[in-house]
Amino acid sequence: MLESRRVEYYQVDYNKVEKANKKIKRQKRKFKNMVLTILLCSTAILLTCRYVKITQLNYEINNLEKELTTINGENQNLNVKLAETENLKEIENIARTKLHMHEPLKEDVVYVVVDNYHVAKSEPPQKPTNNNYEIGNFFIKIFGTIIR
Repeated sequence: MLESRRVEYYQVDYNKVEKANKKIKRQKRKFKNMVLTILLCSTAILLTCRYVKITQLNYEINNLEKELTTINGENQNLNVKLAETENLKEIENIARTKLHMHEPLKEDVVYVVVDNYHVAKSEPPQKPTNNNYEIGNFFIKIFGTIIR
């Protein structure tokens, strides 16, 4: 009799391979979701910080505008008072009565002689010619804008 040929097939358990692939895909998906979540959270935090800074600046602007309005009102009041007291006789009267001022006597007057050659001349400050100084200023400007 003839013996039948025995054929052995290499059988792979496809379920195990599919499970391993699904597990890898799940891990990749989790990693992508985690990165996306971190990116979204950091963006939200950054936007919130910027809105806080904008709100603070608006608050400062409002306070400065209120202060400017107050100062302008005081300035107008002073201009009105100045216009009322422009009469020289009235000013002299106020100076004599309220401030107790009087005309200076000859002994009270002191004359000072100033010679032109003793007057100090101011020269504009010279700019340093050191290249390291210029490079340092360059980096200070760059980092100053980054920090702000």
